Amino acid sequence: KFRSHIKNAQFFDTFSGFEPTKLFPKEWPQTDKFAQYLSDLGISNKHNVIIYDRSQYGFAAASRAWLHLRAFGNERVSILNGGINAWKNKNFELTSEIKSYPKVEFKIKENKTLVPFWASSSIFLSESVDLYRK
Repeated sequence: KFRSHIKNAQFFDTFSGFEPTKLFPKEWPQTDKFAQYLSDLGISNKHNVIIYDRSQYGFAAASRAWLHLRAFGNERVSILNGGINAWKNKNFELTSEIKSYPKVEFKIKENKTLVPFWASSSIFLSESVDLYRK
């Protein structure tokens, strides 16, 4: 989707696991679909995941991905301060290589303190993020 990204990063669709409706176009992900999406990306509950996005300040869509990952059971999630723009400004390495990872199992372990009470309602962010692994 993008010309360059941080090495070993994967594109992450912040709208994966959704069934949008007119009332809630960006609702909370369905747990089974979200778990399957993460498993297909090769992300388990045990992976350290660093999220960044391409917004001006580097956290708009990344915060949505952080919330979903944490709410569904990955405790090892961080947001790259400043996003890809800060990475570029420090002249760190970028690549256009697309890397894939073997499928693993992501097990849903809902963190009830992060899952909103209206869990099928709406969060209004619309960008996509890349996931970067250590």
